[in-house]
Amino acid sequence: MPDFAVPAGQFARERFAPGEFIEVFVDAPIEECERRDAKGLYAKARAGLLRHFTGIDSPYEPPEQPEV
Repeated sequence: MPDFAVPAGQFARERFAPGEFIEVFVDAPIEECERRDAKGLYAKARAGLLRHFTGIDSPYEPPEQPEV
C-alpha cells in the first residue's frame, strides 16, 4: 500500500529515470468510471470484496502538478 504522506506523482517519479515518467490528470466523475468499468472492480469494491480501492474506501487525491 502506498505511503499517503508522499504525493502519488512523486512516489511514481522516484521509480523512473528522469524524463521517463509523465503524470497525466484526467478529471472524470466516479459515476462515469463505474459505468465504464468492464472488469466490475468498482462493484466488487462497493460490495466489500476489494479493499483500499481508490474513490470507494481509499481517498483520492488529485495530482499537485501533473505535466498533462
